[in-house]
Amino acid sequence: KDENLRRMAREVDYLREDCATLSQLQELAGTLHGPKHQLEDLIKDLLNQTQRQLAERNAAHSQLACLELTLNT
Repeated sequence: KDENLRRMAREVDYLREDCATLSQLQELAGTLHGPKHQLEDLIKDLLNQTQRQLAERNAAHSQLACLELTLNT
């Protein structure tokens, strides 16, 4: 059970890092002088997917933490 919590915490950390990286890419793509619409759309989609995954993992992690607390009392 502890290993599952650690694994989930690592996944959340990775997703947060990915969100930060994609946000930086989004800013950089906006500075391009050439055609960039497809790139901006792709980055936006990836960022939305990653944020959705992060929200799901955070919710699951919170439920496990609450469940574990309930089981221990």
